[in-house]
Amino acid sequence: MISLGDLNADHTGTFTVPSGVDLRNYSRIDVSLQPFNGSTLHSKASVVRGSLPSVAFGSGGAGSAPAS
Repeated sequence: MISLGDLNADHTGTFTVPSGVDLRNYSRIDVSLQPFNGSTLHSKASVVRGSLPSVAFGSGGAGSAPAS
């Protein structure tokens, strides 16, 4: 699991995948409600889950994806 950041007040955001991350190691996207308590553990409160598009698996590198 990689945390990419927080949604803004409008509940939207654009997040950059860190360089060197091989997206072939990841098949799902999970947006969760996280408390601001400094913990990096998943809260188990997912609000959106989905599959990465197949084009992401071939890229094997950095990129960005909008969230809304």
